Parts: sequence; C-alpha cells; structure tokens
Amino acid sequence: ERAIALGARPVRTYGSTETSGGCVYDGVPLDGVSVQVADGELRISGPNLADGYLDDPERTAATFVTDADGSRWYRTGDAGSVTDGTVAVTGRIDNVIISGGVNVSLDRVEHIVRELLPDAVVVAAPHERWGETPVIVTTGSADVLEVARAAVEREIGKPARPDRIVAIPDIPRLPSGKPDRRAIREIVRADG
Repeated sequence: ERAIALGARPVRTYGSTETSGGCVYDGVPLDGVSVQVADGELRISGPNLADGYLDDPERTAATFVTDADGSRWYRTGDAGSVTDGTVAVTGRIDNVIISGGVNVSLDRVEHIVRELLPDAVVVAAPHERWGETPVIVTTGSADVLEVARAAVEREIGKPARPDRIVAIPDIPRLPSGKPDRRAIREIVRADG
C-alpha cells in the first residue's frame, strides 16, 4: 500500500529456485512457460527449469517429471488453480491434514485466523476423535479461540475449526524469516 501511494506498481511473482526465480507475474506465466494442475498440484514447464538437483538423481526424478507428450514439468509442491490462463496459489499440498475424514488445508485456516491474529501460525496436532486438528500458535491473545473457530467454520467447515490456541513469547523462524513449522509443531506437542 505504501509503494502504491508513492506511485510504484508492485507486481506479484511466483516461482522458485528450480524455475530460475519468478516465472509467473501477476498470475500470468512468462512467454514459453506453462503452468498446469495435476492432482491438485501446480506444475511448471518451460526453458527456465533447472536440470535437477546436484548429486541427487532420486530427488530429481521425483520432482522433475516428463509427461506422455515429452514435456518436462517441475512439481512445485504448491496447491492451486489455473483459470483462463491465470495462476492462483492456495497453499502447500503437504500442509493438508485429514480431520474427521475431511481434507483440511492448514494454509486456508491460517489465512482466516490471521485476520484476528496477524502473526498466527496454524499447525496440525493429533486429536483423539478427529485424527488431526488445526492448532493456532501466536504471540497474541488466546482469548479469541471461539471467534477464530466460528470464522473458520463459516469459511471452510467444522472439520477445519482450530482445537486450541497456544500462546508463546516468540514465533520460531528459519534463517529465511519464514515460520519454523517443525519447531512450532514440537511446541504444540509439548503443550498437548
């Protein structure tokens, strides 16, 4: 918002190291780049793809796949859609749990919860009845659980409602600045 107010035109990019950085701008793939959805996962093809992972042929074979037409695709690990040529990323496919027999995207739950708790991170925790359930971890107030549960139920459904809030002094972070989800899950398990 500040950049726009100063006259700049921000552009949202999407890509990764394996795609030589951003290859989708404001939802539109660059010329020569194709994006498709296979089994709910975004895949990218084009001249910008890496050859593979150094000294790791198994990981390369699992991540870079060739279809029946001979096109080589990078499996991003991201969930999303491509509608009328526009790419939308909805979260990570590995950040989905089964709660009460229903697939629940923790990324979607986190997006809703962050309207109430901007620093919230949502992780999975075992649950006796549901199998797994979302848990909110925040440095903010734990007093908004019922409001968060109602908002998530309204947007996604009952199986996605967070079970509890774990309030901590600081959110553990990776060197990249992203939340350290593994460390956060350990905090939730210890709180259990």
